Amino acid sequence: QSISLRKQATWLGHLEERRGRVTGLDIHSSIVVFTFHLVQDLCKVESAAPIGAGSESVFMSLHVTGSESVFMSLHVTGSESVFMSLHVTGSESVFMSLHVTGSESVFMSLDVTGSESVLMSLHVTGSESAFMSLHVTGSESVFMSLHVTGSESVFMSLHVTGSESVFMSLHVTGSESVFMSLHVTGSESAFMSLHVTGSESVFMSLHVTGSESAFMSLHVTGSESVFMSLDVTGSESVESGFMSLHITGQGFIHPTPIHPPLSPLHGL
Repeated sequence: QSISLRKQATWLGHLEERRGRVTGLDIHSSIVVFTFHLVQDLCKVESAAPIGAGSESVFMSLHVTGSESVFMSLHVTGSESVFMSLHVTGSESVFMSLHVTGSESVFMSLDVTGSESVLMSLHVTGSESAFMSLHVTGSESVFMSLHVTGSESVFMSLHVTGSESVFMSLHVTGSESVFMSLHVTGSESAFMSLHVTGSESVFMSLHVTGSESAFMSLHVTGSESVFMSLDVTGSESVESGFMSLHITGQGFIHPTPIHPPLSPLHGL
């Protein structure tokens, strides 16, 4: 108890020292209230300390109990404000931060427990906004990002586990949209792409394993559609099959599949 009282006396002395330092300044808009709840010591200390000039104000609060502690801080000036919060319990901790100026605002959040951590960030200006999220556990991690401006939006996602990773991307503007996906495991990889504009759409797919690769493409416009497929294996007698289908409003052409040899494909 004597140690606790000594700490309180030291803190109050610190406040008095700071109060003395700003004597004579215009402190009408910069009164700061410190409130400390020390439940485990069965005492409460409240003190008001002017610690800033007329251009800024700072508020801080610390709340401590036997099972949790909460710290908050607010810093305000004529051009910006910054809020921070830290919440800690026996099993998790949560940090939040909000930074606001006349032209932008930035929010960040970090949540950490014994088994996972989550980070989030939101950045907003007059012309764009960007959101990011990272989720990490003992077995997987997931990253997401969304970027939006007046003319375009971009979404990205990356999912990683011990055995596979999946990446996705979506890009959208006023005239086109592009989607891409990449899936990778220990034994195979698959890539897909879809490109869409006002006049055409193009889909591509590439699938690769240890023994074969398959490529497909579909191109569609207002007047025609073209499908292509290429399948390559690596068996003792190298086998490759290529197909192409071209369709217009007047008919279609379907070339006979070619079974080897196609020497340029031998290297595949």
